[in-house]
Amino acid sequence: MGANYSATLHEAHNMPTTPQFKSSQVNAFHSSKKWKLHFDSLKDTNKLVVIDFTATWCGPCKYMEPVLNEFAAKYTDVEFVKIDVDELADVAQEYGVQAMPTFVLIKKGKMIDKIVGADKDALKMKIEKHRAMFILRCMPIQHGSCIRKKPIAILSKLKQLDHIRRRGRGGAARGPGGGGHHMQKMGANYSTTWPEAHNMPITPQIKRSQVIAFHSSTKWKLHFGSLKNTNKLVVIDFTATWCSPCKYMEPVLNDFAAKYADVEFVKIDVDELADVAQEYEVQAMPSFVLIRKGKVVDKVVGADKDGLQKKIEKHRASLY
Repeated sequence: MGANYSATLHEAHNMPTTPQFKSSQVNAFHSSKKWKLHFDSLKDTNKLVVIDFTATWCGPCKYMEPVLNEFAAKYTDVEFVKIDVDELADVAQEYGVQAMPTFVLIKKGKMIDKIVGADKDALKMKIEKHRAMFILRCMPIQHGSCIRKKPIAILSKLKQLDHIRRRGRGGAARGPGGGGHHMQKMGANYSTTWPEAHNMPITPQIKRSQVIAFHSSTKWKLHFGSLKNTNKLVVIDFTATWCSPCKYMEPVLNDFAAKYADVEFVKIDVDELADVAQEYEVQAMPSFVLIRKGKVVDKVVGADKDGLQKKIEKHRASLY
């Protein structure tokens, strides 16, 4: 009755039994240790994971079993997992499961949504919502952002950069001027390697970032609350480690932060603080959100240096 219930349910209601119902693509875990090992392996991926917390004695769970098999066959870029609350009670408690079925949606090791009950349509909507974010982020880079067409000039520079980064993993890469550039600490010091690779002068503002990075939603919200009573212009750079246009804009933002000392520049990784990115409806990276007194006053999408500078100067000017 358990494993083959999806077929018997359809037979009992004279419904056609299709291949996706017969062959389940849902991964069932019967060991907390194996689940935790698998869960840890997913933390470094951007894949959406849907966990079905179920029970053998639960009627609504049985109703949702073929539904989940259908979704697993349809959304092949999403991972579907089934966990029995009686077998893995510790995992169910960890996610605060109080009723069955409960569907928990996870990305990068964090719970991003939840559905309680046998609600097929609601679950489908949640999957498509969070899956859509994943697909948009993974589309080819265009127009200086991660989902739109980028200028040829940026494309040329980013191709050179990607080549340098690949070569840099081996120790050294040869720059445009023929000299070798050692590519150490590519992440944090990216702003220094970009000018070196293109024979550009390295100025103090590029070397030392004055942009504040937040890695905790709680800390960001506390800081954001403190800004509501000031008239200071705040520029939030919504970025991602895998986004090449974001890397192109990193030294640009450092330059602006040094130039406009009366403006606060903030960097938020959309994968680290997905809730903050969702709050500001970020769909492409980089996205620059301009805020004053807790309200959005403007927005720039894409690696548009001139467009961002104009917006900053426009709203900065109104301070005086």
